[in-house]
Formats: sequence, structure tokens, C-alpha cells
Amino acid sequence: MIFGKRGFLLTLVAFIFLFSILPTVRGQNFKPDLVPHDPIYIAGDNGFISGNGVVNPDATGTAKDPYVVENWIIDASENHGIYIESTTANFVIRNCVVEKGGSDRNAGIFLYRVQGGRVENNWLEKNNMGIVMWESSNNVLKGNIVENSLLHGINLGSSSDNNVFESNLVENSSMGIHLHFVSNNILKGNLVKNNHSGIFLYSLSDNNIFKNNLVENNFYGFEFSESSNNVLKNNSFENNNYGIRILVSSTNNVLDSNLIKNNTTGLAISASNNVLKNTLIKNNTYGVSIFRSLGNNVIESSSVENNIHSFILYYSSNNVLENNSIKNNSYAIEINTNSENNVLRKNLIENNTYGFNFDNTTKNNLVFRNRIINIREEPCDEGSNFWDNNGMGNYWSDWQPPEHADKDGDGIVDEPRPIEGGNNQDRHPLVMDWETSTFILSSSVNPSDGGSIVFNPPGGEYSSGTEVTVTAEPGEGFKFDRWSGDVSGTSETITVTISADTNITAHFVETNGQGNPEEKESGGIPLIWIGIVIAIIIVIIIFPIMIKRKNIKP
Repeated sequence: MIFGKRGFLLTLVAFIFLFSILPTVRGQNFKPDLVPHDPIYIAGDNGFISGNGVVNPDATGTAKDPYVVENWIIDASENHGIYIESTTANFVIRNCVVEKGGSDRNAGIFLYRVQGGRVENNWLEKNNMGIVMWESSNNVLKGNIVENSLLHGINLGSSSDNNVFESNLVENSSMGIHLHFVSNNILKGNLVKNNHSGIFLYSLSDNNIFKNNLVENNFYGFEFSESSNNVLKNNSFENNNYGIRILVSSTNNVLDSNLIKNNTTGLAISASNNVLKNTLIKNNTYGVSIFRSLGNNVIESSSVENNIHSFILYYSSNNVLENNSIKNNSYAIEINTNSENNVLRKNLIENNTYGFNFDNTTKNNLVFRNRIINIREEPCDEGSNFWDNNGMGNYWSDWQPPEHADKDGDGIVDEPRPIEGGNNQDRHPLVMDWETSTFILSSSVNPSDGGSIVFNPPGGEYSSGTEVTVTAEPGEGFKFDRWSGDVSGTSETITVTISADTNITAHFVETNGQGNPEEKESGGIPLIWIGIVIAIIIVIIIFPIMIKRKNIKP
């Protein structure tokens, strides 16, 4: 269904929630009585002692009684400010200020091979890297301010998994948050701004979740590279040069219910098999740019509006744009430079200056079942593309009765709708509302190798009232038995009148090689053999017993 009232309500609710929990760390009050301390180095659980800045060295190091490092101000110009390695005990670092580690490439806080740590409400400023975690899992970073780092604000790497980053402010760094070789981490409610690269997910960083983050005023807002199966949900990407970039070998990522606005390029895809859905993309120079993609990206159920270029594809094939609302853009859809076999269907394309522009290198792109309303310039297709499919074209608001007749009342305008630029045309422009008048006829066979099903007319997607002749064709060694699902009967050929989505199953049975079904029990043993076994039992066991009983004298 097109991104409509329900979609906008869901988006509105999502972003009310988003902005209600965005980090407020800037306003947190670090205690005024911070005490200067030398850089802290803790190696192993035995290092949690008072001399290393631990304020409760008698703690047990459990989750309920962690060691605590707090209320220090540390100059990191000579060493990492706080460096903890090779520990299993639970600990907390909080309310510390660590600064000036930039000149000697030192980190404010460095955690190496640790678990069960909490880093909370610290201020890391002017370090080479603000917070670093390597080979560390099951830790929490919450409510920290990380500013003016020369390299990375937060660096998570080298098999660091199952960590949570929440409500942190990361700004004015070369790279805000950098993740590499990590999995199953959660980043939520963070504010990442004014960095060269906001969040960079790199090199086999998979199955991470990013939600309710605000990423703004970065050159690159969010980047994927060689990273897959990640989820971005309810984030906002604003005022970046690139809102989101999905780069080479990044697959099966899902971008759901995000806000992408006021960027130069909202979403740039140079990868395959990713999904964007339920997203609002607005006020960008380029809304969605798909470049050198091998295909199978799906962009669906999203609203793309008030951009200069809404969708532009070049050197990209086999992508799907479906159920989107594309409104009030200068250019709605541009397909160029050897882009092939892309599918545009069920989109609302309304009030754009230029609806479509396909250059002469494009071919086999399929445009059908779209609602095209009030485009001010004629669509142009100089390539070899298709504007209808299985007898269904597009609804054109400027190509309707009575000016363009539908004399037989079949819901198809009798006169093809011409497309400028070559010999292309929409041969079957629609009159009816395709949202409610077309349905899917799907089928299956049982067993899977028993045979096949043939539709006439072919396709599987039909207008309401269409009569489809359905024939079951048995495979070798099988015979048709019956229909099930939304139909019934034992005739190989039936007629289905389409009025709703319909599912049918053809059942086949094996034959004995002579065209007759084999008589089998559920266990697969022929009945004749079962009869022989029963007869043998009667002759050998039961019959002698009966004779013996008959000869017993009373």
C-alpha cells in the first residue's frame, strides 16, 4: 500500500519518540570537585586498587558491587588517560574529565580485553581518540561527551561484541564513531555531529542495531563498507553532505523508519540486497542515488518529497522501487548510463516537474501500476524500456476519459499513452484504481516434484473480474489428484474468477507406471504385500491354535 496516512502517522510517532530521548549530555553537571590524577593503568583484576584511582578497592567486582573509578581530571598528554586491560571484573568509570591526549596519539579511555565495564558521564576532550574498545564485550558507554578528537571520537574494534552505546554526544572529530570487525552491538539515542564522518561501519561489522540516533552536520553521516545484516531504525540524518552511504560488499542491511532530510545526498547506494522502507526523504539535493549497484536493493513504502533529484540510478540494475510516495520534486525518477532491469511499480508520483527521464543506454526497465498525477513536463524515455506489464500500464491523470476513451469499459484506456524520446509507449494506461482492483493469484504443487501449474493468461497478477484458466500438468510418474486452498475439485483444468488475492494448490499422486495410482499406506508399503503378510500369520500361527483348541476335550 502506498505510503499514506498510516505511514505518515507511524513516522510521526517514531520521530516524536526519537526527539524525546535524544541525548542531553551537554547539560549534565560534572562535579565541580574533580581531583587531578595521573594517567591510570589497570592490568588484570588485581589492578583495581586505590593507587590506580579505584575509590572502592574493597568491592567484589560483581555486577551489583563493581569497582569504581570516578571524579578525576586526567591529563593524557603522556599516556592514555585511563587504560584498563585483561579484566573480567565489573567496573564503572564515571564523572571523569580526560583531556589533551591528542599530540601523542593517546586515548582518553582505552579498554582492551575487558567485559562488564560501564563508562558513564565522562568528558573526553582533545584526545587522539576519545574512547577506544578493542576485543571487549558486554560493556556500556552512556552519557559521555566526546569532543575535538583528532582521529576517532569512539573506536570500537577487533571482535568487540554485545556492547551498548547510549545517549553519548560525539562531535568535532575526524571520525565520530568508528566500528570495525564487530557484531551485535546496539547504538541508541546518540547525538553525532560536526564530524568529517559521523558513524562508519567497516569491514565485517554485522548484525549491529542503530536506533533513535541523531546524525547531523557531518560530511558523511553514516557509512557502511563490507558490513551486512545491520538495522537502522528511527534515526535522523540531517544537514550532512551524505546522509547515508552503503558501499561495496554491504548486503542485507535494513533501513526502517528513518528521517533523511536537508542533506546534499540523502541516501547513496553502491551495494546490493539492501532494503529501505517507511522512511521520509525530503529537502535533499539528491534524495536517493544508486550508483554501480549490482542490484536487488528494494526501496519501498517511503515518502520522497521536495528534493531536486528524487531517485537517480546509473550503472545500476535489478533494483525495485515500490509503494513509494514521490511528490513535489524537481525530478522524480532518472535512470541513466547502462541501468537495466529495474522495476518501478505501485508508486504515487505526483506534482513533480519532471516525472521520468531515461537515457538511450537504458533497457528492460519496467514501469507499471504507478499513479502518475500532474507532471508538468512530458516523460522522456530514449532507451528500450517497458511501460506496462501483463496488460496493465500506469494511471496517468492527463490520459483519462472522456478525452481518451475506454469504450469497452475494461478499465484500460483504448489509446496508448505516448512517451517522448523514442518509440516507447504505455500500451495499457489504466482508468481504474489499481490499489483495489488488482490481485495476486499464487500457486504451489504437492509434492514439489509432482508436476506444474499453468495460468492462461499468464502472469499471476490480475484485474478484478479476470477469468484465469488454471491447468494442472502432472510430471513423469505422477497423476493429478485434486485442488485445495481457495479452490476445490478434481478436474485438471479449472477457471478462477479473480476477486481477491487467491492461493491454490495442485495435489499429485505417484502412478504404478501404467497410469494408475499406486495403492500405498502412509508408510509407503503396497497393500498387496500387507495382505500377504496377514495371510501368512493366519496360516502359520492362528489356524493351528484354532485346530488345537477344537481338539481339546472338555
